[in-house]
Parts: sequence; C-alpha cells; structure tokens
Amino acid sequence: MQTNGLLLEDDFIELFVRYDVGVSISFDGPIHDLNRVDHAGRGSHDRVLAAIDRVLRYPGGNHLLGGVLAVVDLRSDPVAVYEALKGTGTPSFDLLYRDGSHADLPFGKSDPTSTEYGDWMVALTDAYLRDPSPPRIRVIDDLLRLILGGRGQKEGVGLTEYGILVIDTDGTITKNDTLKVAHVGADRFEVARNVTEIDLLNFVATEEFADYFALQEPSAPACRSCPELGVCGGGMPAHRFSPENGFNNPTIFCADQLVLIGELRRRVGVQAPARIEPI
Repeated sequence: MQTNGLLLEDDFIELFVRYDVGVSISFDGPIHDLNRVDHAGRGSHDRVLAAIDRVLRYPGGNHLLGGVLAVVDLRSDPVAVYEALKGTGTPSFDLLYRDGSHADLPFGKSDPTSTEYGDWMVALTDAYLRDPSPPRIRVIDDLLRLILGGRGQKEGVGLTEYGILVIDTDGTITKNDTLKVAHVGADRFEVARNVTEIDLLNFVATEEFADYFALQEPSAPACRSCPELGVCGGGMPAHRFSPENGFNNPTIFCADQLVLIGELRRRVGVQAPARIEPI
C-alpha cells in the first residue's frame, strides 16, 4: 500500500501489521513541497517525515515499511535528494521517472533523444556508490542484478512478468494505474468489475486480462533487437504511448536508460552483448 504519509496514526499502523500490509511512503526530499501539497495548499514535507519516523519506530516498522518513493524532478539536486532520502532512516528507497509519453513529454525532457533524466540518475548513482553505508535503492540494484545476470525484483526494468491489478478503495478493479499517463481511461477494463462481485482467479484467466498483461512486453522493433532489452525491459507501458502507434514504441526514457545502464556497466566492468537476435 502506498500513502502520502498523512494518515499513519498508530491505529492505522496496527491494522497494517495485523494483516501484513506493506507500506510505501512518497517523499521527494528537499523539493517535496513543490509538488506535494494538501487541499489547503500547504506543504506536506514535515508531516511526511513524521509519518516515516512513526512507522520506523513502531515495533517491526523496518519490516512494515517497504521503502520511500521519490519522483525524479530535474529541478532538484540528485546528491541532495540522495542524502535527504537516506536521512529518513528508511532501509530502502526507490526512484520513479516523472509521468510522460511520446504524446506528452515528461517535465524537463527536451525531446525523445535527450538524456536529462539519465544524467540525473547517474549523478545520484555516483553518490550511492561512494557511500560506505548506503540504504538499498531498488531501481539501481535491480539494474545491477540484471547486468550481472540476475533477476529484477520489481516492474519497470528487465523482462520478468508481473500481473499487476489495482483495486480502488470502492472495490473497482483496474489495470496498473501508471497507464493513466497514456490517455484517459487507459487504466480501465472494458467492463467495470468490482472485487466484491467476481472471482479474481477467474478474471485473470480471461482474454481481456491476457491482452492487458501482454502490454508490459515491449513490441517495438527497436526494443526487440536492442542488446539492452534484458536489462532495460522496454520501460513502463505508459511511457511508450503515442497517438500514432499506441504502445508500440520504445519508452520515452530510452535514451536516458541507455545512459544509466551504460554507466552501471562501466562501473562493474560488464559489457553489453554485441547484438541479439530479434525476439
């Protein structure tokens, strides 16, 4: 479960512990309040930090807190973001690229071939790899595992298949909510369903779910023949969208990912395959 950190009183935390529900908390570091305000327009920085601390101080809090999630904002200093996220005391954190697609470029990205996000991530990676006692950073760790021949642990990189469904608070079943980035209704199934009315195991065996599930596998020829496909994974489906080709494009962050993966390969001394056969 992901939360903005504002509702984590001890009774909520106890509920999560009782039902073994992991918690991730969004926190963007020094520039948190630029994007994350409440309905009154007030920044939530200090309240989110207090929520993280409350979870970590709770018995078993390290197990309960899945980590802190930060969105890459090119207005921020990557080293300052790293230090702020580590300073929360969380055992791990993750970084997500800003929403965007070929139809609507992510904030700060000048064109599909530019590498602003990749350069930002390389700078943060430098701070991470210099740190003698770092927390875990999921996306960097996953990329390193994949480069070294291992397996990623979460969607977004690599070719491991994840059958993600989202259940809204009213019980409505939707596709991965990141698909909202592509176009209005992209995260919705053709027929609305509620978790209180259907059998989930039967639903995931339907053709409609299979079609949605297939979206996570990149289909663009440039991706299918790319030597880094097994590491990059083609990116999130929403980031591949264009009105002309649907999801049949490389991720809008393709150039950024190649910069980051190339730097990680250089650090561990593992070269990319010279070529691969198209899949």
